Amino acid sequence: MGDFTRGDISPWIISAAGIGGAHVRGRLKLQNMLFLLTYSVEEIGRLLDYEPGPRGPHSNMVDRELDRLVCAGIVSEGPGGISLADPGKEADARARADPRILDELEECKEMLNDLTDEELLAFMYLTFPKMAAASPEYERIRRMEEPLIMSLVKKDKISSQRAAELLGVTQSHIFHNMNRMGMRVFY
Repeated sequence: MGDFTRGDISPWIISAAGIGGAHVRGRLKLQNMLFLLTYSVEEIGRLLDYEPGPRGPHSNMVDRELDRLVCAGIVSEGPGGISLADPGKEADARARADPRILDELEECKEMLNDLTDEELLAFMYLTFPKMAAASPEYERIRRMEEPLIMSLVKKDKISSQRAAELLGVTQSHIFHNMNRMGMRVFY
C-alpha cells in the first residue's frame, strides 16, 4: 500500500473501489468504507481528517483524490457507482500486496452491505463518540439508537456482545430484545 508518512491515500481508494471485483455504490459509501477502515488502520484517520457531515463522516481529501483518480482514468464514476478502469485494475493488483489490507477492506465492505444510512450512522456515532458530538444528525439518530443497533444484530453485522458494549447495557438486555424481535438466542 501507500506510504502513509507521505500521505498517499490513492492505493486505499483504488483498492476500496476494486474490492471483490464489484463497484462501490457511490461517494458516500466510499467515504463510509474508508472511515470504518480508520477503526483498524489508524493512519488513514490521520490522513483523511474526517469531519461530521449531514449524512455521515466526510473527508474533502477523499473527494479531491477521487476526482484526481477519475481524471487520470484510473477510476470511473457513474450512475452504477465507482469502479476501477483498466489502469486502475493494474494499480489495484500491485496495491494488494498486503493481505491484511484486503481483509480489512473486505470486512468494511461486508459491514456496509445492506445497511441503511441510519443504521450506519448509529454504529459510527456509538463507535466514534467524537464524531457524534459534532454531527447535525446525531440528535435524530440518538433517539433511534437501540432499534438501529438491534437491527445490526439481526442482520448479523455485529454480535450481541458488541451491541451491549455500544449501547452501554447488559448482554441479557440485548438477549431480551432479541427474544422480543423473534430472533434465536444462543447462550
